[in-house]
Amino acid sequence: EGGFGGVFRDEDGSWLCGFFGKLDSCYSLEAKMWSIYRGLTMVLEKGLHAVIIETDSTLAEELLNKGPPSNCPFRSIVEDSRHLICRCNCSIQHILREGNKCAVLLANMGADQLEPLVVVDEPPIVVRSQIVADMVGMAYQRI
Repeated sequence: EGGFGGVFRDEDGSWLCGFFGKLDSCYSLEAKMWSIYRGLTMVLEKGLHAVIIETDSTLAEELLNKGPPSNCPFRSIVEDSRHLICRCNCSIQHILREGNKCAVLLANMGADQLEPLVVVDEPPIVVRSQIVADMVGMAYQRI
């Protein structure tokens, strides 16, 4: 069993909202793709455009930029995500894991609950202390 999770931030790295959900058995890369896909569906629902998707997975970034190989076990979610990226005029970029720990904590929360998708406007208690650390990690990467 696993989970997925993600964070919406403004241009300064401040929390806007977060999400997480439960997954049945899956590969780690597949869970990252679910995080991106669910985030993209929220981008579409909210009518957002030109969002920068950040992932600490170079493989996820590569799949989304180049497309999945024919034998990819989760090919459909990659292709659906690529379609949403084009439709919403989003871009994807790699970030260091130090700037993405809130999303990891949310994914862990997703693995520990029953709902397929939970959206939170306020950061859960276990995530709050990590918000500033992620902002510092993101700023460190930009230097």
